[in-house]
Amino acid sequence: MTNYSALNCPDPASQCFRTVTLAVLFLITFILCIVQITRIFINTKQLLSYQIVVLCLAAIESILGIIHWGFDPSTVFNFWMIYLKEIELVVITYFFVLSAMIAFQSRHLEKRVLLPIAAFILLFLTVVVIGGSFGIFSPDSDSENDNNLTCSDLTFIILSSTGLILSTVFLIAGILITRKMKKQSISENIRKKKRLELWALIFVYFVVSITSSCEDILSLSLNFATGDCFVFSEDSWGEVLGVLLEHVVNLLVPIWAILLVFNLEARREKGRSLHSLRSRSESDSFSEDTSLDYLASYEHFEPSSYYSVSSAVQ
Repeated sequence: MTNYSALNCPDPASQCFRTVTLAVLFLITFILCIVQITRIFINTKQLLSYQIVVLCLAAIESILGIIHWGFDPSTVFNFWMIYLKEIELVVITYFFVLSAMIAFQSRHLEKRVLLPIAAFILLFLTVVVIGGSFGIFSPDSDSENDNNLTCSDLTFIILSSTGLILSTVFLIAGILITRKMKKQSISENIRKKKRLELWALIFVYFVVSITSSCEDILSLSLNFATGDCFVFSEDSWGEVLGVLLEHVVNLLVPIWAILLVFNLEARREKGRSLHSLRSRSESDSFSEDTSLDYLASYEHFEPSSYYSVSSAVQ
């Protein structure tokens, strides 16, 4: 299938509909990310935090989507958008796995296990996306036309498989946190809100990861069997709507889920970060009932307890 941008879409109205729709959706998503970043910054008075880092990655992903479907149809943008989506998942998973470790008094494993694994995954994803950008994983790479999006390119399935593994780890961390949540001495209202926020992200990312992996496997199988990547003929409305739905589900839905969940955080006057998790875990007054930072009531802490990610890693 050939990629098109809104500026050079061909005569079939179906392709123009797909590219313009995606460009507009990514533009709206980018604006929402900036608005949410601004709200969190105003409420927390911190330039960098766990939420802002994720939203910045989502904003960059949205910018790439605007450029790709609005101006430049190069396939390379597809790889980097998926890459950024997986990096967002790495950050989210790291935060919640760290929460689970602290809840079970195993924070000492962060530097020994969690941090090295996260660094390895980031390095692996970076190598894959750079290799994919140069056509290393494409058996039929066409150096003269990088607008040809081929499902035989293994970059897609490598990235989606990595995302599925990460979302599975996120799911396991969510189960552990949920079990620990039942033992927390916090109000039932806070418990329900936190459980909803956590499982909203888990559900979306896990379903999207499974959908993306299955779609890549199906496309690869069709390519080997028929030489085509889609069930419908090229430039047909069936193909256009299918590709549109695929991109919306795989790229936009995770960002929308982040915006929705973080919107609840932006309404609060105080927030939480990786540094506050570490600080409270090292405190003498830190107890098992308050070990999960993201489960604690925000009203019990001063605004100064919200620290940036940059200060956390120093």
